[in-house]
Amino acid sequence: MSTAVDTSLVREIGQDQTKMVWALLGAILFVAAGYWLVTGDFSNTRRGAMAPFIGWASIIFFGACALVGLWRLLRPVAPVTLSSSGIRFILVSPDVVPWTGVSNVSEKRVYGQKYVRLALDPAVAKGLPLTLATRLVRAGRRLSDLTIGAQTLKITHDELLRLIRAYVGAHGGKTVPAFPKSQSTGLAAQS
Repeated sequence: MSTAVDTSLVREIGQDQTKMVWALLGAILFVAAGYWLVTGDFSNTRRGAMAPFIGWASIIFFGACALVGLWRLLRPVAPVTLSSSGIRFILVSPDVVPWTGVSNVSEKRVYGQKYVRLALDPAVAKGLPLTLATRLVRAGRRLSDLTIGAQTLKITHDELLRLIRAYVGAHGGKTVPAFPKSQSTGLAAQS
């Protein structure tokens, strides 16, 4: 049984510091493994020539992940903010996306991980300034949706989905369908 959501409140959904520490430690371990691959002697092995390349790739990628994780630990800002005016997801854009610019809310699954997907009106998406990280990842492609994972948040995926559905339903002016419990196809769980 779910209780009604007061959508007049501003909700700042913070990150779980413990989960962030574990993610940072994992990144550091992969940097160390990369260093081992770069400095180790793998000339006797069949694929020894690839070890330094894989090592450098690991150091660069997971080193960047570790720096981002450390930055997020030292500067804890709520990554997701819900208000009557819209949603702000600072990992994608510093601006608030108005609820009227959200055309659908659904659940997306990628390799067993659940995400909340907000399909955006093309006009809203086009005018949204993106963070540097988002611009680099998208590599010039247009933003068409916001995909939010609750893996490092202080809230469960189901609660995040329920809150977003309530805010869109109350302030979006568009009907957000309540889908049955999702399968691997990725449509939304019921609120």
